[in-house]
Amino acid sequence: MKVKEFIKISDFDFLKKENTSESEIRSWNKSLPILQKIFKDLGLNECEVELEYKLPYSHDRVDVVLIGKNIIFLELKQWSEDRCVEKNKRFCIVDNKEFLHPCIQIEGYKRAFELYCEDFNIETAVFLHNMNKGFNYCRTNIFYARSIDGFREFLIDNLLPVNYDNIIKFKNCDPKPTPKLIENLDKLEEMIQLSIEQREVIYKILESNKNIVLVEGAPGSGKSLIALMLHSFYLKKQILSLYFTKTATPRKVYSSMLQKKPAELGLVYMDEQFVPGNIEKVKVIIIDEAQRLQQKHIDYLKRLNKKLIFFYDTQQKVQVSDIGDVSRYFSENEYERHVLKEQYRCDVSQEYLEFIDCILYNREGYKKFDYDFKICENFDEFLKIKNDLNARIVSGYCYEWKSKNDENRFDIEIEGFKLKWNDFKNSSIWIIDDSQKNFVGCIHSIQGMEEDYIGVIVCEDLDIENNRLIERPEKNQEFKKSFEEGLIKNIYRVLLTRARKGTFVYFTNKKLKEYFKERLNDCV
Repeated sequence: MKVKEFIKISDFDFLKKENTSESEIRSWNKSLPILQKIFKDLGLNECEVELEYKLPYSHDRVDVVLIGKNIIFLELKQWSEDRCVEKNKRFCIVDNKEFLHPCIQIEGYKRAFELYCEDFNIETAVFLHNMNKGFNYCRTNIFYARSIDGFREFLIDNLLPVNYDNIIKFKNCDPKPTPKLIENLDKLEEMIQLSIEQREVIYKILESNKNIVLVEGAPGSGKSLIALMLHSFYLKKQILSLYFTKTATPRKVYSSMLQKKPAELGLVYMDEQFVPGNIEKVKVIIIDEAQRLQQKHIDYLKRLNKKLIFFYDTQQKVQVSDIGDVSRYFSENEYERHVLKEQYRCDVSQEYLEFIDCILYNREGYKKFDYDFKICENFDEFLKIKNDLNARIVSGYCYEWKSKNDENRFDIEIEGFKLKWNDFKNSSIWIIDDSQKNFVGCIHSIQGMEEDYIGVIVCEDLDIENNRLIERPEKNQEFKKSFEEGLIKNIYRVLLTRARKGTFVYFTNKKLKEYFKERLNDCV
């Protein structure tokens, strides 16, 4: 809309979406009237303004975009100095909660936009109209209540005189992969090595005429690698593709390893809104860890009428709301299905995976396996192995997460040793964050990832009765109110199959430990 139309608005309810929070509504009502007055005083009537502008192929939204001589991406904050402390160059603490530094936030929006839209002169700015004190760390234009004259000069310098061609160009922009995005994808591909089987599946998918493709595979079969390579291939061919995952960890880990924001690789997190910008232009949607989807996600994806490629493992369904088997939601003539038979984790020992499946799901057929699997006699031994191997520890969720709200408290106490769960604010990068190497991960911080060695704490939510493994959901913090048979076993299946070279285990249930030992002796 034109600025002259914007300054007449008195009710911003038209910006509301289904999941708009009360805090967002309050922020509009406090910040936007201030902008209206400034814009009116400066005579910016013919400039174009976009509110809550959704970035191409992303969930992220820019508070305000202004188009005149140049383009301004503007981030608004209602923070005041009595509520806000700048922690470092990456984070601020507001009302005792950690938030991404607004300067990094708005610069990230600019980079994400420029991955799909070229040849725009974009300036970024942050306006904190309730603050008078400045930040020490800032790499963009930042303005406060006391520097409002500087903000006015910035707006005039970048917006006047109005370039009407610039407005038309922005409004008619057709977002598509730029050389910068291709460069980022090249770096991603350098991290990936594919087997013959994985390459064959990629070629078959690329040649498929089906709009629905299902790829099923056990842990370590390379589902995520194939998904990322397909995503990269499509984008490089200027075929608009999105890589979706409901599991945040893989998305953030891959991007952190390349020191890029997920959006800079076209990796999109499946949030509650689930509607990224420009979705109508997307041709292919690749869904990783698809067993974690919910019914509403499947319904939405079906309505889009796009090529959908699902990667999943039914036995990695770990929550009641997870759909598990994706194939149940399509008729057989709708889809093409590929099954990855080889696995490249657990020292390439298929027999070890079969052992874990047999023991968890009470099946027969234990076979001797060549894989480093160690049952620890006590927790001191368990921690010594962890330190010697510089390994990460994961656990069933049977301990209350006390440190989530109080970082001075411990969560797990075993044989006199005290440990904490992974950092709540950075749980999705726990596996690569050195500051968390002595914290304990759970299913949500490890699913989709792998390490050389992993230590697993098997808790009281898994038990032995009549010589068979049973689940005790009342012992699990997540399943006390709602549970579906098999979920706890699926969780331990994931935890016990994350390591490439070796897994060491501590059992809080001594009977269960002896049962595992007996089954190991049964291997022939």
